[in-house]
Amino acid sequence: MSEWNPELYLRFEKERTLPVHDLISHIELTDPKRILDIGCGTGTSTRALLAKWPDAKIIGMDNSKAMIEKACISTDKIQWVLSDADMDPLPSGTYDLIFSNASLQWLKNTDELLKNAFDAINKGGAFASQIPYGTSMPINIAMHKTANSEKWISYFREFDPPPYYRLITYYYDAFCTLTSNISIWETHYNHIMPSHRHIIEWYKSTGMKPFLDKLDDPNLKKEFEDDVLSEIINAYPFQKDGNVLFPFRRLFIICYK
Repeated sequence: MSEWNPELYLRFEKERTLPVHDLISHIELTDPKRILDIGCGTGTSTRALLAKWPDAKIIGMDNSKAMIEKACISTDKIQWVLSDADMDPLPSGTYDLIFSNASLQWLKNTDELLKNAFDAINKGGAFASQIPYGTSMPINIAMHKTANSEKWISYFREFDPPPYYRLITYYYDAFCTLTSNISIWETHYNHIMPSHRHIIEWYKSTGMKPFLDKLDDPNLKKEFEDDVLSEIINAYPFQKDGNVLFPFRRLFIICYK
């Protein structure tokens, strides 16, 4: 997959950060000494962890050079590591908290990662994660419908890219043999978008990115976006003030060791 675009991702920073604060507010740790943020991206979630626990030693890791470079600009109080959680070992040492915001759905080797992460957590520590669940979202359905249409199927035949949306039961089963102290829940956020085009702008920086990466011609990328846009008009009706509600389902899990 091509390099991530930090500026495009951060256009909706406020909305993307809501689940970060919600997850942190539910973590029942008073004074974690060492924290790892897996898939830290531009460092928004990592800085939120620092704000909550300013005395902790915090490491933010991500496999995107562009994202890490953007994160490095924000603060020197966090150690930033360019590393791929799907293939590379976690930064050495043990942690009181391992945190993952909207990153597990991009990984293939999740089973191995979750076990290794829990092994690296100190007794009394926690693993906390928020995972987008986009399978039933109209934008995701529209994207796959478009990709499988007669017009586009030649570009995407036998194409099965991330994100890999897994059921809430998958994450529970991954941890229930490791600990009995598990909190797991869902939240549906309704983001207020000025237009349907803004929904496309949101999604093309994440879920739609692998599909756009398959199209070399910028004109084809724009045409694909426009075709997906035409599919979502009826799924997300205009409100009385002209805005559009963009419902977004997210899964949360906190496991204590």
